[in-house]
Amino acid sequence: MNAFFLTWLKRSAVALLALVTVAIFLFLAAHAYVQSKVRAEIRITSPQGIESLEKVSIGGVTQWVLIRGHDTAHPLLLFLHGGPGFPLMPFFQSNSPLEKEFLVVHWDQRGAGKSYFSTLPAESLTIEQFIADTRDLIQILRHRFGAPRVYLVGHSWGSIIGMLTIHRYPELFYAYVGIGQVADMQENETASFQFAVQAATRAGNPQAIQELTTVGNVGKKWVIAFGGNMYGESDLRKLVYLGFSSPYHSLWDSKSMFDGVKFSACALGEELSQINLFQQVPTVEVPVYFLEGRHDYMAPSQIAERYYHMLNVPKGKKLFWFDHSGHWPQLEEPNKFHEILINTILKETFER
Repeated sequence: MNAFFLTWLKRSAVALLALVTVAIFLFLAAHAYVQSKVRAEIRITSPQGIESLEKVSIGGVTQWVLIRGHDTAHPLLLFLHGGPGFPLMPFFQSNSPLEKEFLVVHWDQRGAGKSYFSTLPAESLTIEQFIADTRDLIQILRHRFGAPRVYLVGHSWGSIIGMLTIHRYPELFYAYVGIGQVADMQENETASFQFAVQAATRAGNPQAIQELTTVGNVGKKWVIAFGGNMYGESDLRKLVYLGFSSPYHSLWDSKSMFDGVKFSACALGEELSQINLFQQVPTVEVPVYFLEGRHDYMAPSQIAERYYHMLNVPKGKKLFWFDHSGHWPQLEEPNKFHEILINTILKETFER
């Protein structure tokens, strides 16, 4: 190896390192800029308001909650995220208009997002524990803000915990809102897989057909690719950008989020596969609202619709369709989502 080549190699390495350094700097600067821009746009300035990211001990485990609202006297609205292990907190800014009428709480459940810790025992993740955690957090919030009851919004996995919790403790709730409502996990998996196979066949996609027929556990990958997660989207780009711009979501939180999804799925997989709300929750004593994406094939909406019609709700129930949404109507059609919560659900159920 001659001296000229060694010199060229060293200079190339230095140039490459410089380019990488500049790229990292620009990436971090862009991240800081969009975060500060979003923070300024949704800043709460009301003297009666609150904007607080906090650690709370729930069920003996430190967990994170984000509490935001223009008036702490407004009714509490608690979001239960999906996954299991996939937090909604990184995307909260899409629903910040709700903070004008509700005291909104996002919670990273045990093992998810900011509440993921490598030392957390997997055996502490059970459906019973999540129901207990939900009740404990609600009691903490009710005591702190003097709220007689709360509104509960469950998305995907959170809709399972939501239905089980309102079934057991109806006295705690004004109303329940199910988004991407799960009803029967085994039926969900079958319908999701069938959608992916049919979409792959229509598209004439040989890779998808080959993987779906020969490789296990790839169904959700192709549900996403064929627009069954976010309608008209073939990837998670929108979620990635929202998380990137969130002022409460750091780059380290992204790692924790993916670690938490894997950890939670492994810990809860077997128990989750046995969920059948048709049998477990045939009736509830709380007003129920299902908000369903017409094109949802992650938690297929036709199954949620069938459960809705079977569900006995003496205090009333309503089903709203989002015709331009998949599994995330609260992010895909946020204006309609806000309008329903504020002008229908709140007006019909809140007792001052």
